[in-house]
Amino acid sequence: MTTSNILIVSLITLIISCKDNTEWQNVDDINFTDTLYETHFSLTNKGDTVFQYDTIYFAPTDLSIDTSSFFYEASTIPTSKDKTYKIYFNSKKVVSFCDSILKKFPPNPNNELDDYFNDRLLYQALREEASNNKLNEAIFVDELHTLLDSFRPLILNSTTGDKPKYIIIKHEDMGSYEIKTYNIKTKFGDTIQLTATILRPVEIEDIELK
Repeated sequence: MTTSNILIVSLITLIISCKDNTEWQNVDDINFTDTLYETHFSLTNKGDTVFQYDTIYFAPTDLSIDTSSFFYEASTIPTSKDKTYKIYFNSKKVVSFCDSILKKFPPNPNNELDDYFNDRLLYQALREEASNNKLNEAIFVDELHTLLDSFRPLILNSTTGDKPKYIIIKHEDMGSYEIKTYNIKTKFGDTIQLTATILRPVEIEDIELK
């Protein structure tokens, strides 16, 4: 294969960003109704064009949450104190939320393996951890993004005092599936990923998140 063919086979990715606010990375200029769209397109060795569409939007944090509440940790790799953030959630609200979700699952008195078995475990674990008001070691991979989809957290770096005012949420369309990532931008301009998940269909249609 010639060098030119290798170059054609290689993916050529161009990013086109459409946005109303060109200074979106500035905390004070964020408009939480803004949505950014990125279109990536690649050329294959057969001359086909493959498009990938990504959506980026912002979610505000809650600077009023008490730091006695339970939390997760996120940091860059390698970990350092000035790059480690705690993600606090209101414990009472999380317990109430989990109680309301668990009531919506079909009864299963014998705790048998059914279609909702893993979901029950997830919300039971979240409820227990919030009740104990402790650092959460994330027993289930879906824990943090479930809470981020339902609540506004306080995100704090206790070393630098940095409290990001927003979370950057990105949907990456990979064709047959989507990846959803949750990130923060520190006051030093670094981006730290809080968590990521592969999107899946909602199994219980009548659950309303709040």
